[in-house]
Formats: sequence, structure tokens, C-alpha cells
Amino acid sequence: MPTNLFPTGVRLTDPADTLTLVHPVLTSLNQTAGTIPAGVITGGPIVYCVQSNATPGTQTTRTAAQLYADDPTSYPGQNYTLRIINTGAGTITLAGGTGVTVAGTATVATNITRDYIIVVTGTAGAPVYTITSVGSGVSP
Repeated sequence: MPTNLFPTGVRLTDPADTLTLVHPVLTSLNQTAGTIPAGVITGGPIVYCVQSNATPGTQTTRTAAQLYADDPTSYPGQNYTLRIINTGAGTITLAGGTGVTVAGTATVATNITRDYIIVVTGTAGAPVYTITSVGSGVSP
């Protein structure tokens, strides 16, 4: 049986195998303290959010129900990666709205990136989001 080699190095040796491409989502946030707008931290398996405001302060997520409604592909058990890239002059602090818990480091200093794993639990009618810090780096 022929072997297909994709540029990513993924080999499919069985015609029944499938390949799902992961398309990251790039969003931007340029506001002072407040509630993060719809679609800024949802929408894909990997979300890159560039924060560019000089005084971002505390940014509160939308409620768990609103986050769930923002992404039509949401489901209980889903998880995805959020990377916040802070290019602004001030530190951003991430806070959870109703039904959203932020665990670990919630701050992202100037010229730093912070990675979070977001896990959706609960039910479709009563979702719960946990946003857990898993690492950081220097912003390019």
C-alpha cells in the first residue's frame, strides 16, 4: 500500500486514516480594564491573543455561558490553548467571569507571552470553564 507523506511529516498508511488540520485563531485586544469582548479568547483549538494597550489592567472573561455561545463548536470536555501576547506597556491581569476560574499565574507582563489551557466542563446548559496557566516566554 502506498504511503502518503505530508509536508508536516504525518504519514497516512491506511485509506481509513484521516488528518485534521489545526488552524490557529489570531485575535487582538486593545482596551483598558473591562470585560474581554466576544470571540477574543474563543474560536479555535489554538487562540493567539495580542494585547497592545498601554494600560490593560484587569481583563475579565465573559461568563462561561457567553464563552460557550461564542464558539458554536464548544462542547463539554473540550479543551484548547490560549496564548496571550502582551506587546503593550502595562501588565494585564486575567480574571474569570461567572462560571470561569483562572488557576495559576493570571498576570502577563510587558513583552511576555503566557500560555493557558482552557477546559470546558459542566453541561451545554450550564458550562464551566477553567483557564490554567501552563507557562510563559519572552514575546518576540
